[in-house]
Parts: sequence; structure tokens; C-alpha cells
Amino acid sequence: MEVLSDASSSCCVLELETLFTQTLYTPQPKKKLRKSMLRVSSIANLLSPSKSIKQEKEFQRSISFKVPPSPVTKHNVTPYKAPQPSPAKRRLSRTWSEMMSTVGHIPIQLTHRDIKRQEAIYELYQGENDLVEDLTIVKKTYRDSMEKLQLMTEWELEQIFGPVDKLIPIHEELASGLQNQRLPDGTTRDIGSLLVDWVQKLKDYIPFCANQVFGKALLDEKKNDPAVDDFLQRCQDSPFSRKLDLWTLLDGARGKFIKYPLLLKAIHKYTCDTDEDKEYLLEAIKIVEKIISEADHKTGEAKCKYYAGRISFLYEEEKCEALENSTMLVCNGSLKNNKGSKLHIFLFNKVLVATRLVTQNGHQGYQVYRQPIPVEELVVEDLKDGEVKVGSFRSAFGSGQTAKNVLRVGFMDGGKGQSHTLIATDQHDKRQWLQCLNSILKTVKKPATASNEDPLGLRPDPVGQSSESDTELQPFPEADLQSLSEEESEDLSSEGSPGENSRKSKRKSSGKENFKVTRKDSLTSLSSIASSLRSSTSSMRNSQSSLRSSVSSLKSSTSSLKSKKSSSSLRKVLRKSKTDLKSGSKK
Repeated sequence: MEVLSDASSSCCVLELETLFTQTLYTPQPKKKLRKSMLRVSSIANLLSPSKSIKQEKEFQRSISFKVPPSPVTKHNVTPYKAPQPSPAKRRLSRTWSEMMSTVGHIPIQLTHRDIKRQEAIYELYQGENDLVEDLTIVKKTYRDSMEKLQLMTEWELEQIFGPVDKLIPIHEELASGLQNQRLPDGTTRDIGSLLVDWVQKLKDYIPFCANQVFGKALLDEKKNDPAVDDFLQRCQDSPFSRKLDLWTLLDGARGKFIKYPLLLKAIHKYTCDTDEDKEYLLEAIKIVEKIISEADHKTGEAKCKYYAGRISFLYEEEKCEALENSTMLVCNGSLKNNKGSKLHIFLFNKVLVATRLVTQNGHQGYQVYRQPIPVEELVVEDLKDGEVKVGSFRSAFGSGQTAKNVLRVGFMDGGKGQSHTLIATDQHDKRQWLQCLNSILKTVKKPATASNEDPLGLRPDPVGQSSESDTELQPFPEADLQSLSEEESEDLSSEGSPGENSRKSKRKSSGKENFKVTRKDSLTSLSSIASSLRSSTSSMRNSQSSLRSSVSSLKSSTSSLKSKKSSSSLRKVLRKSKTDLKSGSKK
């Protein structure tokens, strides 16, 4: 094929442009149109692909469009682009009255209390359906999909999701049971026996709640994987998730679990006292509260194990034995000290630890700040608003800003360590911390008085023994004396040999003599205390009388000073009058 030169190709391009303009804008007969089109096609056939780049560019410019260059094939995954905001799937929430208005009408014979009871039962039923829907999304959409895509191992999925398979049938059973108990008129009557049998199955929530602290930590760690983070983000942006993330859906099951006592109490409140369901509901409430307390205990143990493993000391010799012996985490959270620094406080059942957030090898940890305070030596002080100033040491002497919602924790003996002045975010947060601290202080075992009991049964003074007598003892209580008299009467009435009776009588006499001796000693010590008190009162009276005499002497001295001043003023006046008389007599 013949290759055209630059001049010939440019001439052909100009001729093409003129031909296109003539055919488009000038009317011509059909025969000439055909000839011109044939001529255009013949001229286009003459244009073959040129080896030069300039000819190709000019040809593209002549036909007024550009062919995009072929993209280089890339095998990498395209980055995720968020789709256009789609409307989230809204959950249908309606009350029993709204449901009855769509289906039929509310029965006329129902009282206001009966309607409230039906509303509470329907709220329980609707909540079960919603929870089944959420757990099904968690199981099928999240866990099963991540397993098929091999985003996580089986152990990691079990650690994050826990026993989700066991929870779904539990709530499906209650929802179907409440549906079957519904009468044709829309009301639900007897559910007490059903709930008593059903609440026993909530024990599966104990391992589920205890596992959540480890599951949350592993999920946060796996989010650093781009594939996992991309999958979770796509699911959250989809309408089926209602714009909720995975952990919100998982934690929703735990939130519903701890709300069961409130739901059952609402039904119990609006149930008639004569109804049999009243007793069944009360029994179900007690069972649920017991299961929840056990779940809280197991969760506290799991949190203690998790956080204690992430608390580090600056030096090995600073390690606290009370922290290693702790078995439960009571509460934890972030508070600020009076310098404005953020601290993370952990209250275990054995020790209180103040820490600072640190990052070690890419993992978040907690480094101990100052000395941990054992619970046996802990002192809590509720400070009033405005007593503590916020800021550095220099600003403490100026008119700085005062803090609110402040509390102080420290040692009983100030020489053992420094105290912490902590500032809560609000009044509610401060109240919760004070409640937790006071509750753990109540569990501290104080030295029992029973361990210090005398072999004879005499107990020491609970306030403390006097400094004058170290052997001061309290007498027997009346109940103990009655028991002794009964034992003595039984011993006297029991039959036996004369030798045994004589031995018993000797033992009794010796015991009575010992008792009399101790009784006399206690009476003498009491009399000595009374005499010392009398002497102290008499000395106090003497001191009062001496004070009164000193006051009277002071008064007399002041009056004498006043009289002296008045006499001196009179003398001055007399002197002036004498001088005036002398001057007048001379004149």
C-alpha cells in the first residue's frame, strides 16, 4: 500500500472537510450526493495507517474526536469508594394500641391497667423479633461471609462472635410462645409459667458477656487489616445494617439481656394481685436477676484478667502483689487530675491503680502512675466544688479556675504514698465512682472481735482498752449467763457416781471462783476509771473557776485604768481653773 507524504495528507484532510461541509449545509440532487459520498469513501480508503505519529495526530484532529489510549491492565484491587447515601432500613416500631387500631379495635371491657399490661407484653414480644433479626444479620451477613472469604480463622471468629448460634433459637422460642398465647381479640393473658421456664435458658448469655472484652480487643486489632476493614465498611454503608457497625449489633444483645428485669417488672406492675401470673412473674424476675449478677461477676473476672495483663510497671521491683491477687474488676474509666493530665483509673477488688495510656510494639497498654493503693489502706474523700484549683504548680497560687466534681483517693498513712485528686466529667460520673469506691470499701474485712475473745467468754471493749488497765474486760451478756445457768442445772440434775459428782462440783466451784476473781478485777478497774474521771472533772472545774477569777481581775484592772484617766483629766481642769483665778485677781 502506498504511503502518503505530509503535504498530500494535509490536502486530503482539507478536501474531506470541505466535502463534509458541502454535504451538510448545501442542498444537492440525489445523484451528486451519491457521487460525493463515493468520492469521500474513496479518498478515505487512500488514507492508510501512517508510520509517523504526526499523521495520526492530524487525522484524529480532522475527524474531531480522540481515541483514548488503552489502559494498562492492573491486577491490584481497586480502592473502596463509598456509594451514594442510600436510605437506611428503618425498623417498624409500634405499640400494642397501634397494632390493634390497624387490625381491629381495642376491646371495650379492658381497663387502663389492662391496656398498660398488654403494652408491656407486646413490647417484650416486639423486642424479641427485633433481636432475632439483628442476630441473624450478625450470623449470616458478617460471620458466615467472613468465613467464606477467609478473612479470619475459625478461632478468631469464635472469639469475636461467641455463641451466637445458641442465642437465636432462645429468642425465637419466646417470640413464638408469646404469639401462641395471644387470643383472637388481640390480648395475651397467662405468660407467667411460660417465662419461668424460658428464663432458665438465658444462662447462655454468661459466657457470651464474659467473652466480649476479648472479642472487642480482637476486632479492633483485625480492623488494621485492609481487607477486613473494607468488608466491615461496605456492610455498614449497606441499608440492611441500618448504618450500625458490627460491634453495635453484637453489644445490642447484651443490652437487651440486662433489660429483662425491667421488662418483666413492668408486666408484673400492671398484673392484678389476684392473678396467678403475679407469683410466676416475681419468680421469673428473681431468676433473671440472679443470672445477670452471675454474668456480671464472670465479666468482671474476664476484664480483670484482660486489663491486668496490659498494665505495666516502669521497674520490675515496683510490681504490686495486690494487683496479682485481684480476681475482679469493679470499674474503670478516664479521669483527670488537678494538673489537667488524663489518667485511666482501675478499681480492682484488691487495689486501686492509676495509669497512663502508652503504646508498646503497636499495642495499647497502661503504665502505672505513682503507687497503687491497696483497698485495705484506701481513703476516699468527696471534695466540694471550688475547693481545688486546676492547672500547674505556678497557677495554683494565682486566681486560677476552680474544678467541679472532684474526689480524692489516697493512703490512710500519708507516708506510704501520694494521693490522687481526680476530676470527673460530670456529677453523674462522680456519683458512680463514689458508689463503686464505697461498695468496695464495705467489703474490706476489719479485725473481728470474736478472734480476740477470752477463753472464758469475756470480750474486750470494742472501742478500745483503757490506758490505765490492760486487762479490762466486759462481763458476760445476759444470754451467756442464762446458758451457763442452764448448763449448771443440767449438770446438777444428771445422775452419776459419787466420785464423778464430786469432781464435777470441784470443777464448778473452781470455775465460779475464777469467774468471781475476774469479776472483781473488772469492778476494781471500773472503779479506778470512775475515780480518774471524777478527778479530771474536778480539775476542769478548778480551771474554770481560775479562768473566771482572771476575767474578773481583768475587768477590775480596766475599770481602775478608766478611773485613773478620769482623775487625771479632773486634775488638769482644776489646774486650769486655778491659773484663771490667779490671773483674774491680778487684773
